[in-house]
Amino acid sequence: MKKHSPNKVRRRLPNRERNRAMALVSIVVLGAFAIAVMMTMYQLAINVVRSEVSYKTAAELRNAAEIGVDYAVQQLNNSIETGDPCAIDKTISDLPSALLPDSTNLTVRINVREIGATEWGNFAAYSAIYSVALDASKGPGAGVQARNYDDVTRTNIKTNYWRVVESTARKGGFARSIKVYLQPRFDKPPGASDFRVTGSTSASYFNSPMLGNSLLNMSPASGNLTVTGGADVMTEDGTVKYKFAAQSNRLAVVGDNTSIQGDLRITNNKAGAPTSVAQYASPSNSSLIAGRVESNSDIDAGFVGNPGVLPTPGDTVRANADSVSSPSNRVGLNNTNPVSSTELSSQAAPAPVMTDSSAKALPDVTSVSSLSSGSYYTSSLSTAGNSVTTTGSVRIFVQDGASSDAAVDLSTSTFINSGSPEQLQIWYSGTRAVNLNLDADFKGVIYAPNAPVTLTGSKDFSGALVADKLNLLNSGTVNVSNSLSSGGSPGDGSPAGSVSYWTNAQGETLVQGYKVVGWHEYSRAIVPGP
Repeated sequence: MKKHSPNKVRRRLPNRERNRAMALVSIVVLGAFAIAVMMTMYQLAINVVRSEVSYKTAAELRNAAEIGVDYAVQQLNNSIETGDPCAIDKTISDLPSALLPDSTNLTVRINVREIGATEWGNFAAYSAIYSVALDASKGPGAGVQARNYDDVTRTNIKTNYWRVVESTARKGGFARSIKVYLQPRFDKPPGASDFRVTGSTSASYFNSPMLGNSLLNMSPASGNLTVTGGADVMTEDGTVKYKFAAQSNRLAVVGDNTSIQGDLRITNNKAGAPTSVAQYASPSNSSLIAGRVESNSDIDAGFVGNPGVLPTPGDTVRANADSVSSPSNRVGLNNTNPVSSTELSSQAAPAPVMTDSSAKALPDVTSVSSLSSGSYYTSSLSTAGNSVTTTGSVRIFVQDGASSDAAVDLSTSTFINSGSPEQLQIWYSGTRAVNLNLDADFKGVIYAPNAPVTLTGSKDFSGALVADKLNLLNSGTVNVSNSLSSGGSPGDGSPAGSVSYWTNAQGETLVQGYKVVGWHEYSRAIVPGP
């Protein structure tokens, strides 16, 4: 029998012990690693659960805050439809519990307020949703009278209709808020037959069917320009008066070879304004104004004849100026009678541009031959040489956006209205250019009270023109449609040509509702708690 050496036995025993020790260490290390992994997974699981709870809570709070916004907008619109005051307007209130989601400890508070002066200033400086036509500080009123002469009344809005709705939802230590800006809406909602407040009246968009708000420049580049508003009126005493008046709220310029078959009216927000309120740019004395020149400020000497002397048959400037600032200088009958300062101190403040919630996108007019009856919206209007004929009543609403091109740039030979002027209406509230090249007769109405509107070419225009700066550089005849200024409300039997808006007793445009134009979310409370 083979015997092992005692030395070999002694060498094997430590090896086994070392192996057992290493196995034990491995088990301990693996156990520690497993515990660490389990602890990490546990923490991850806890974080996932917390994130899920947080996400669900945030979604729940966001939904509740949205309900608060919807409720506020609905209350504001309902109050306009019924004519009753809105209980939550300009207040902080709680969302009725019946409208709250079924959740414990969930509350929603709503703040409805006007846009503040600082916010409004930021809007005017930086925001694309700002509109001068909706800015009450640009409208008639006590504040306007203190403005500088060059600041022209730009709107008939006297009230700050804009609203901010802030809605904060709370649950425990969590809060979520939404703030929206509401723009006043003046159009009739789709499907509504009559959305007027009880007792409201109406007025025509074209009370001054030819208005250059800050400038009315009638200076043909070549040839002769005739501006007329149709038949004059014979009064009981045998004198002749005109239904038509071309008007500016600041400056009127009459150039060579211009004939105005009507009155010329200049109304400023400040009597005694600088001279040359009305500029007579006709050194060759080749222009004719058949009616009166009415101004509540100073005027160029070229408009003024000898005080107290009626125009002579050979006087091409038949209209002696009636300057309210010195009415004692004006005597006599017919078109030399002075006009009261009260009548002329009121500027022609344009109403906000008409809109239509049901308008559809304008098709590509560079590739179609006709445009059927309806309301359309577009970012710009240009046929690019293609010829388009409108059929029936067409209203085109040009909107601002990223485009810096002219809002309207048409050669009238390529955009043809086969009906009466009021059957083609172009509405634009922005400040981009509106250009018409009259290379063919054109019939339509253009209402762009904040934009420069320029007519060139040699053919005739028929319709109405409202602009900020109205430049008639064309020859031919401009036939102004006085029938458009007949007033009335849609559907009440008014003449077909009337284009109206609804007003209160003071003549201010009535808001017809609100629409959301700005949306901001916050992961905190912005409406104070109870």
